[in-house]
Amino acid sequence: MEIFANRGFSAVYPENTLLALSQAVRAGAHGVQVDIRLTRDEEIILMRDRSVDRTTDGTGNVDQLTLAEIQRLDAGVWKGIAYENEPVPTLAAALNLLNEKTKIVLVFKPESPERFEALIKRLDELVLQSRYPKNIIVASKAFRQISLAKSRIEKVSSALMPEKGIKGILTRH
Repeated sequence: MEIFANRGFSAVYPENTLLALSQAVRAGAHGVQVDIRLTRDEEIILMRDRSVDRTTDGTGNVDQLTLAEIQRLDAGVWKGIAYENEPVPTLAAALNLLNEKTKIVLVFKPESPERFEALIKRLDELVLQSRYPKNIIVASKAFRQISLAKSRIEKVSSALMPEKGIKGILTRH
């Protein structure tokens, strides 16, 4: 059995931050699950929501903000003053935390077909640069997204994460 920490050690630390990811691994998780989104200038960041409003001190949709604008935001203060000045991480920074044993599940969020193509292209570049590409797992609720990702990025594993679990699969099919 493997234990994956959802958005890092998000019960204690600000979700989808390098602090939450590193603390999850330190606590014994075999891997982490993170949500990824594409910025306006086509960089991949860790962010669950479409907007930065809930988990940062900023406002606006991720796809309307540049990486530079997002990196000026504080992704920790919403969780408490002890986590002030925690940046919104790029996927590249998260991949650099990996070691030979730690896995990372990258959950795709809904995007337009054009934006998803750009996300896959950028993700392929990051996977090729990664030291441990076999530890990267792409995941989505949408089978088409997983199929497209697997056809373009050969070195990663994939996972279908349907809503409502196995019951959701059986209902749809």
